[in-house]
Amino acid sequence: MPSSDKYFKNEPSAKALGDKTARGGIVTMSGQGFRFVLQLGSTMVLARLLTPDDFGLIGMVMIVVSFLNMFKDFGLSQATIQRSEVTREEVSNLFWVNIAVTVFLTLCVALCAQMVATFYGREELVSLTVVLASFMILQGAGLQHRALITRKMEFMKLAVVETGAILVGVIVAVVLACYGFSYWALVGQVGAAALVSLIGFLVCCRWLPSKPSASVSIRPYLKYGGNLAGFNLVNFFSRNADNIMIGYAWGGGALGIYTKAYGLLMLPLQQINAPMTKVMLPVLSRLQGNSQEYRSYYLKAVGYIIALTFPIVGFFFGSSHFIVLILLGENWLGAVPIFQALVPAAFISALNVTTGWVYLSRGTTDRQLKWTIFAAPLHILAMFLGLRWGAVGVAWGVSASFCVVRIPYLIYTYKGTPLILADILKLIGRALCVVLPAGALTLAMTSYFEQFGTWIGAVLAGALYGVTLCALDILIFRKYGICYSLFDLKKYIVKW
Repeated sequence: MPSSDKYFKNEPSAKALGDKTARGGIVTMSGQGFRFVLQLGSTMVLARLLTPDDFGLIGMVMIVVSFLNMFKDFGLSQATIQRSEVTREEVSNLFWVNIAVTVFLTLCVALCAQMVATFYGREELVSLTVVLASFMILQGAGLQHRALITRKMEFMKLAVVETGAILVGVIVAVVLACYGFSYWALVGQVGAAALVSLIGFLVCCRWLPSKPSASVSIRPYLKYGGNLAGFNLVNFFSRNADNIMIGYAWGGGALGIYTKAYGLLMLPLQQINAPMTKVMLPVLSRLQGNSQEYRSYYLKAVGYIIALTFPIVGFFFGSSHFIVLILLGENWLGAVPIFQALVPAAFISALNVTTGWVYLSRGTTDRQLKWTIFAAPLHILAMFLGLRWGAVGVAWGVSASFCVVRIPYLIYTYKGTPLILADILKLIGRALCVVLPAGALTLAMTSYFEQFGTWIGAVLAGALYGVTLCALDILIFRKYGICYSLFDLKKYIVKW
């Protein structure tokens, strides 16, 4: 039997699903932790080898490339994971749709290269845009292979491939930067990671698509994916309007500092949210018909995400000065006020993936699209209003808009599902009651800790934050707090 046949077999039993969830969560989080170290290390090195303008140039191009890059998938890989049953012929058709779309998008980006350069007034953006666009074909060719591996919950394979891709990309970027290739080092990083990912997915999945078949309908996949693609389109403009505005109004230097501050703050959150999504999407998709189990798995996962992410955001808020100095250097101190202004948005972003789980697992991407169409103009308006105060003003606009729409969004998301808003708000409220005071106290002590030097000051700030957070959490909430959730998570780690 060909090894790829297993990707089209029946799903595991309830007990096997629970085992795979626990094991997959540990494997995925471990792999993501290693990738986080790699990315953090590369950030520290590349920030000293390259200039803010180098990062700003890549940021300008990536706005366009990332925009069209969303459509290479068209939501079809998520549809493959979400469906209760799939066939070889259906996935083969989806594969060829992905290939056709990525080739078309690559040509579109290449044709837009001169317009990008003219818009920003930087002629070097022409070649940058064309080269970065070509990597979409590599990424699109492995989408269905990756979806099949995820659907089967083979998270060890995913962890190995994705970690290897990032490692190779980092090595390529550092070598090119050392040899003076400036922003081309960052381009090399993207290209090397895309190539290694494709090779890894092909080797691990060992599934080859058949010829496209007109007799096999993929209409349900296209409907699901179309709504998801529409959501990604609107959400893209909402999430990248800040980069466009800052780059146009304040230039590459300001954009480089802003994108680095934003990326650094969101980086640890992504290391937690991304692997949790990989695990929870196939799990919740299999539990659609069991309301009690669905709610139980969802609440436990949300509790773990809060316990892992909220303390990180609070620490970044209280120790932002030391974090920027250590990770980026003195030339990037302008990122500190941006860093602090984005903290409210970071708390909310930490849980954004959990609402996405609901729409994706239940196949209600049409409702997700409707909400985004409503909320996106509000986010963009808030960013525009803050633009007159530069990147810091835009950052505050982002945070303000996120906070205003959060509760209405949660009410809308949970409507018609087994989930109850009050359960989520309890988890969030308990965490904020200990994280915010600990972060505020650490921030207040920053000027005192500075006299001991950057590294010692950072250690003292971390110690103060950790002790304060744990003391408040244990004294006030005990078994309902962050520490207990982390202890509960540790049991799964020890087990596996």
